[in-house]
Amino acid sequence: MAPGWCAAYGALSPCVRDEVPRDALMVQADGWTAAAWGRDAGIATPGAAGGLASAWVGDAEAGSRCELMPDGRAALQSDPFGLHAACWAASDGGIAAGSHTARVAAIAGLPACLEPEAVASYLCSSCVPAPLTGHGGVRRVPAGSCLTLDGGCVACERPWQWEEAPPVGDQARATEELRDLLRAAVRRRLLPDARPAVFLSGGLDSSTVATLLAQEGAQPLLLTLDFGPPHHTELSFAWMVADRLGLALHVVPCRAVDVRRAVESAARAVEAPFGDPATVPLWVLCEAAARLGATDVFTGDGGDQIFGASACRLLAAADARVGGDRGRDEGVLAELAGLQGRLDEMLTAAARERLAGWDAAAWLRPLLTGSGYESQLHRLRAASLAAQCAQGVAPRVRMLAEAHGLTARCPFLDRALARWSFDLPGAWIVGGACEKLLLRRAVDPWLPHEVVWREHRGMGAPVTEWCRGVLRSDVRRRLNPRRLRADGWIRPEFVRAVERGEDAQGAHGSRSTGEDLWLLWFLQAWRDARRSPVAMPL
Repeated sequence: MAPGWCAAYGALSPCVRDEVPRDALMVQADGWTAAAWGRDAGIATPGAAGGLASAWVGDAEAGSRCELMPDGRAALQSDPFGLHAACWAASDGGIAAGSHTARVAAIAGLPACLEPEAVASYLCSSCVPAPLTGHGGVRRVPAGSCLTLDGGCVACERPWQWEEAPPVGDQARATEELRDLLRAAVRRRLLPDARPAVFLSGGLDSSTVATLLAQEGAQPLLLTLDFGPPHHTELSFAWMVADRLGLALHVVPCRAVDVRRAVESAARAVEAPFGDPATVPLWVLCEAAARLGATDVFTGDGGDQIFGASACRLLAAADARVGGDRGRDEGVLAELAGLQGRLDEMLTAAARERLAGWDAAAWLRPLLTGSGYESQLHRLRAASLAAQCAQGVAPRVRMLAEAHGLTARCPFLDRALARWSFDLPGAWIVGGACEKLLLRRAVDPWLPHEVVWREHRGMGAPVTEWCRGVLRSDVRRRLNPRRLRADGWIRPEFVRAVERGEDAQGAHGSRSTGEDLWLLWFLQAWRDARRSPVAMPL
């Protein structure tokens, strides 16, 4: 069972014992029962914030936690990067809370279902953003927020808002400070009994993590994906890093047949659907790491958000959409929230009526209007951390790792590093067309020149080739017209048009075609993988 915590109040309190391992730590206080279990989880009495007791998972100070307060109140805190969640649900019998959606739903006795806004958000953004979850009636505390429960939601605030500060020092000093911060972030996550593995793409972030682990004497297992020709262009860079470190590189095949075998297991591992095509390949990597005897998996996740690469791409895409500074914020919102207009083509009339008045970008607007930022780059960096990282990247890798008994370690998702990065001038983070400038300079002595200064590419899973090739029959089976009509949400005509490479407004680009099919296919796979049937909400 994955590490975590749960708590319940009132008539739901005894249900906690049915949902935790036998060796879980447990405490009762003022009508509450709380439990915690597994690595990186614990219970303290009295609580860390002066409460009666606290339960947590992740960082003991800023991870996911529940603080049991006097008078039946409880304070829930979510990890500032979204790596560990805090969820809650209220019912006539009391309140349930926990680090995992499914366990909270089980304690509260909620039936499996999706909410209309959760389906629509997924179709737009490829994820289900907080406070929504993959289970109707369960709410998630937004990343970095604290929520107080007293028979319901009393207050919600964001104590971990990143704030821009005046820069200090010079670039040479900042480069040395960054090296020290990176070393410290890796050292904090490297436990004495761990057998670490690194998901090495050959990119800057994962290569940096692998190098720092080797400098600590950890001798990590290095794993990289192979999508096969002509999609294996990243392999040569992963080999360069492995050779530089003197370590073996385990090349993990990930072809269409591997995806077909793994998709339902990957869908079962995540508590809400993730439409990013990288989800199943990451499952395949976790499976290989567990088979090789790893206990912890280290990734470069968060590097793009911390060092501004995601913000730069958001700006470039927004400028292309709206044309320069005019309406740039709305362009950024459209990029983060997805194209809500596409829903008119995708959804049935009944589904569109059910969503009347719904706004795909409502949860994002506060992230782009927060105070404390003079620089647009820093404001967008904070937004991409709260949106892209906390809603998708971080929770996904944690869930997929936990499904194999592994612990996900993401050194770039480090509070000290993140706070320090918001003190940097934007020109040190991004220099002209060069993203992650200071990071590149910091790690240049450690890595091959070709790895440090190459253009970013990312994990390019060939989803169009898969969905319109070997997986075509699998996609059609889950997206067959009879099932779609029974669900009442997706127009079968839309799916058929996408399969042909076109939609109501003309030809699709090949990448969009594959992503649309994958998005819909994975949603159905996620529903099929649940223990109880998940109803579509019409």
